[in-house]
Amino acid sequence: MKFEMPSVEVCGNNMEWFWLTPQDTTHNNWLFYQENHRLQLRDTYREIACAQCGKVKLFDALQLPLESSVRIRTTHDFVLTEDGVICFSQRAFDIYQQYQLGGLEFIQSTVLGVTDWHIVLPKQFVPVDESIAGFEYLGRPCPRCGLYKYGTAIGPLKESLTLPNNPLTIVSPSRYRENIRGIQTWLLGSHFVREIMEENQITGIDYVNII
Repeated sequence: MKFEMPSVEVCGNNMEWFWLTPQDTTHNNWLFYQENHRLQLRDTYREIACAQCGKVKLFDALQLPLESSVRIRTTHDFVLTEDGVICFSQRAFDIYQQYQLGGLEFIQSTVLGVTDWHIVLPKQFVPVDESIAGFEYLGRPCPRCGLYKYGTAIGPLKESLTLPNNPLTIVSPSRYRENIRGIQTWLLGSHFVREIMEENQITGIDYVNII
């Protein structure tokens, strides 16, 4: 099937949208933590960790350089690290550029174990009406940094989002999901983005209908 470039005047919320959900990988991949008998925050990030709960805010951490021992090990093109960061392989990044997709920025690391990977930074956030978002929060929020102890289990629901008209834009909700380590990157793509990724056999993504 040959992909046909859509009109950019498609109505956002009437379009079919999917969570671009990373598939499980064989290895645990960490950027900010390291597994050495037990899980430990890397030295680089200790100064920005919350003094009360110990969590690190993802976007603050990404402003700092990766440590030289970081490795990403997977055969997929699309991967979520255990600390909540989505990365594109060089092949996925090339497809993103080729089809002039939008909504993301990238950090290309000079660390040997990550040089073939592009760290994803969402730059287009869609508004979330939290009164109808359906978030289920697990545990109490930290009184210092505001992150929830065990993260979020549900949400945001589609009805709470104002999705863009441009079908080639990959977006992220303005109210982040969280996991037990902190903020987790979640991306939304239209059925046009799905078609591009599947046509080019980009691996590691499950396309989950947003409800």
